[in-house]
Amino acid sequence: MTQQLINLGTAANNGTGDNLRSAMDKTNDNFTELYGANSVSSNLAFSGQTISSYNTNGDIIFGPDGTGKIRIANDLIPDVDNTRYIGNANVRPLAIYVGTGGLNMSANAVITTNGQIFINGNVDVVGLIDCDSFNTSGDAEVVGNISCGNLSTPGLLSVGTTIDTLAGNITATGGSVTGTVSMIMPTYANDTARDTTITSPVAGMTIFKTDIAKLQFYDGAQWRTLTST
Repeated sequence: MTQQLINLGTAANNGTGDNLRSAMDKTNDNFTELYGANSVSSNLAFSGQTISSYNTNGDIIFGPDGTGKIRIANDLIPDVDNTRYIGNANVRPLAIYVGTGGLNMSANAVITTNGQIFINGNVDVVGLIDCDSFNTSGDAEVVGNISCGNLSTPGLLSVGTTIDTLAGNITATGGSVTGTVSMIMPTYANDTARDTTITSPVAGMTIFKTDIAKLQFYDGAQWRTLTST
């Protein structure tokens, strides 16, 4: 409803404005509009460019109707550095779409997921990547650790400290795998533990067995032990 203005007349007490009943009726209608929109009875406070809640620790909920979306017309920046979260351990966003600007993480940051990470391009991380499966269509450069199941990149895989693939595969198609400090192969206590986990080995697989403290590789037919000369 458009705001209803009381006609004050052309001069005081000349009878050209709204009568008392009409004036108060407009006043009631205006207040009904305000209360109906919950802007008066809500716990929200508006001050300059700030929207805050009156109730202690109260949430502010943006709830578009139906399939409506919340859209921003500029950068979304937290009020303080390295403090705020998007989602939490119990309530998570379904997905995050990132454009050409990429994902820029600070030093010692951690990427942890119980699912897959797939990046259509290059990835450059200063920190830890921990996931079930990591795939990129470009180079992967990590100044930190990678701990995951399967790891695949068609280009260069460069890791600053350790690569720990647990029971998965490392694949660098047409590129190379480098680790400036160490590369940890999948580790098994004995043949039984190895064969229980790797039921269909393929040629080129390499593992470490602790019972003999040696590396083994699969030549396409059997596991062979690497021995020093």
